[in-house]
Amino acid sequence: MSDLQQEFEETIEFFDSGDPAKLLQKHAGKAVLLIVDPQRQYCDPKKGWGNEETDAIAGQIQTLASKFREANIPIYVSYYSPDPKNEEERKHDYSFHRFAPSTEDTLVAKTTNSAFGSGGLENILKKNKKELLLMCGFNQAACLAETAKGARRKGLEVFLLQDLAGNDDENAPFREITLLNMERLDVFMTTSDAVLKHLHTPKP
Repeated sequence: MSDLQQEFEETIEFFDSGDPAKLLQKHAGKAVLLIVDPQRQYCDPKKGWGNEETDAIAGQIQTLASKFREANIPIYVSYYSPDPKNEEERKHDYSFHRFAPSTEDTLVAKTTNSAFGSGGLENILKKNKKELLLMCGFNQAACLAETAKGARRKGLEVFLLQDLAGNDDENAPFREITLLNMERLDVFMTTSDAVLKHLHTPKP
């Protein structure tokens, strides 16, 4: 194989890897929907730091979560807790905004911006042999971005569902630069519709 042919095939492989359908097929049974910080303090414009965007997206995440469950994509919820000790006894103390986790969802507390900087998310993913994260939540330019970067550093594949990623007013000005930084780490950009369209396409 010539150097030119090899370069061409590597280029094609790179762009194919950013195709939701092909990446989901490659990691069949190893993908999860990771929702970051769907909490009142980050999403609710009345009782937190949220705005109209975060409020609407929180509702959209709740609406679409059932479709991911129906497609056998497990849902992991990473949420901020200042003191994760005895977390099993204190989960009811942390209010989610417009999102109601199912009993089958996996809830993981964190104490840092990145879910990979604290808590047990990495160990849970390894134990369950998960390799592809479909990420959404809040704030896109803060905790969501840091978690995506952490996942890439651990060698996990990451899709950011841009239509389900919101920012409060403080983080909104950093949206575009954060997206560019994530793309440099090969965090692929897509939408929930593109992913669900593949997941719910009848197999021949």
